[in-house]
Amino acid sequence: MISLPSSAMRRISRMKLGQIAGEVILAGIDGPQLTERERDILREVGPGGYVLFSKNVVSLEGGRNLCDDLTALTEVAKGVKPFIAADQEGGAVTTLPSEATQFPSMMSIGASRKPMNAFKIATLVATELRAIGINMDLAPVMDISNNPDNPMIGTRSFWDDANTVAQFGAKFIEGLRQGRVLSVAKHFPGHGDTDVDSRSGLPIIRHDIKRLEAVELAPFRKAVASGVDGIMVSHVALTRMDPEPTPSSLSKNVVSGLLRRRLSFPGIIIADLLAMDAMTKIFDVGEAAVAAIEAGNDMVLACERVNMAHDVHSAIVAKAKADKTFAKRLKRRAARVIATKESKLRNFRKPSPSIVGCNSHVSEVTKIVESCVALIYDDGALPISHRLKVASFSAVQADRLNEEIRTELERSMPPGQVISHEKIVAGEMLPLGKSRSTDVSLVFTRDLSKNPQVLDQVNRVLGQARQSVVVSVNSPYDLRAIRKPSAYIATYSPDPLSIQVAVKALSGKTRLVGAAVPNLEIPG
Repeated sequence: MISLPSSAMRRISRMKLGQIAGEVILAGIDGPQLTERERDILREVGPGGYVLFSKNVVSLEGGRNLCDDLTALTEVAKGVKPFIAADQEGGAVTTLPSEATQFPSMMSIGASRKPMNAFKIATLVATELRAIGINMDLAPVMDISNNPDNPMIGTRSFWDDANTVAQFGAKFIEGLRQGRVLSVAKHFPGHGDTDVDSRSGLPIIRHDIKRLEAVELAPFRKAVASGVDGIMVSHVALTRMDPEPTPSSLSKNVVSGLLRRRLSFPGIIIADLLAMDAMTKIFDVGEAAVAAIEAGNDMVLACERVNMAHDVHSAIVAKAKADKTFAKRLKRRAARVIATKESKLRNFRKPSPSIVGCNSHVSEVTKIVESCVALIYDDGALPISHRLKVASFSAVQADRLNEEIRTELERSMPPGQVISHEKIVAGEMLPLGKSRSTDVSLVFTRDLSKNPQVLDQVNRVLGQARQSVVVSVNSPYDLRAIRKPSAYIATYSPDPLSIQVAVKALSGKTRLVGAAVPNLEIPG
């Protein structure tokens, strides 16, 4: 058993049961400001921390005010600072507001083949998080993207092999520490080799322990060795650990056995979001929270809505009153949370907000992104000659991202070369006259496996084009679903800087040097 500081145990001994129960909860709120109702609930629950999402941090000033408000609310009620966490991975998963630097995805960083880039990015991420008031990043993702059919991980992973993920993840952890923000590696014991999203069902992994040690667990061992502050446990079921499929987050064999004892992890263990269907199809949130604490988790994510934290708190208090053994375990879990705060949050300071999105940060990220975007293959279509006319088509459904693509085409391509930029809309037949009459059809895609309704339209365009260039602005695995184009570019990330680099490469203004993810098969 890992010993806990006596100061944390003494603080726990002075707390009431309701306060102790609150300490193991990471709560959430519904919008960018606290309502009076939310204040009342949070005062009663006294969460150990909060998780903020993009719906909460809609602006820099608003985010800072909200973090100040949450910190003050918790310190007045309990005399203990809260964790304020965010899912700031980069790419498609980001919490920071539009004024902030737009960071690339983890797979994009992996494509640079330089682990120090992960350190540099994480240091900047931490600085901007801290300037808002966020002291914990629910990152890095230590899953391995070794299953192209995975609907949840994809470009959130650094790469498709254990060694690369371990190296880049370790550097990301070091970078967050350099920026004085806590790190939380996820999704233990590994969510990469699954084809079910735990937000919609229970993913199952049937690998034996030898395979798990060599592949899935290797990045997490590296994270532990690198001093990661927390590890988030997923709702993936390991059938070799629990013959009756059980979410790992609720499994004593996985949490207490595999992570706490076998990997000798001394830090905070956090159960992933309790509101995912992998859990709610089996338990209500209160039952799931109690089972997660029983299994060995120190904290639970009850941040879907503020009422969830209340329901979880009530269930934990009721269980502790009825079960002395559970009450004892609960105190140890809360003591570890308190000990981590005493150690890590004591000297937390917010830098000036002017650092968020500053020119030096953008410049440094731009240099890194220039080494990330990859030319997967080219049959001689690139660079596109200024004499050729281009018809652009976008299968990117997000309007904001689609506008960024349009703007970058206007900025980087010669005037008049791109004669049109049309959005492919599900259910609407796209006229193919321009793809037949122009020299090059340029198609932007994003996560076609999640948007199959536009796939036929993309393939119709590619089938009619004289020459075609496809730019995937997130998942490189779009290539598996489409007709083979004349050239294929993968940004690995939907951030504006990655799109800028890709579009500049179309006319030869920059050379793409990022690596191709090895398990990407090029169609014949």
